[in-house]
Amino acid sequence: MSHFDLEQSDKFCIFRCSGETFALPALSVRSVKPRVELTAIPLANDSFCGIAKIQQEFLPVYSLIKNRSSESKSQDQKLLVISRDTGNWGLLVDQVHVLTTLEVSIDPSVDLQAQYVIGTATHQDSFVSVLDPESVYDCLNNDLHAYWNAFESSPCEPIC
Repeated sequence: MSHFDLEQSDKFCIFRCSGETFALPALSVRSVKPRVELTAIPLANDSFCGIAKIQQEFLPVYSLIKNRSSESKSQDQKLLVISRDTGNWGLLVDQVHVLTTLEVSIDPSVDLQAQYVIGTATHQDSFVSVLDPESVYDCLNNDLHAYWNAFESSPCEPIC
């Protein structure tokens, strides 16, 4: 279920990640930064990139790419800083294209592959998946917690 009402925003931030084009409501994107150094967190799943320090604030940084071993880790990547009521978070993307208006379609017959996709649009002949920022965060954060809980419940074997 989407947390975002499409009528709240007519402008969207369009970005690319692993060859796919996505959009987030412009009101949810606080800023776009060059890729910063990330501090890795032990036992984190693939969607959690680490912690970034941006302007005296520590942000959890995620990626939409589940298998980041094949992801480009170039300095050309961008960090979208996304606002939410409980604090900001980051999304690592390959490119940020434009801030523009989109006509978003919600077709109930289309099986959207992810629970955080709230609609589709086209921009310059490209298919765009429109994302709900709260649902993206909730999904990625829940995946991380489930991953950590799996480690807590598995018995540890002695090292020696």
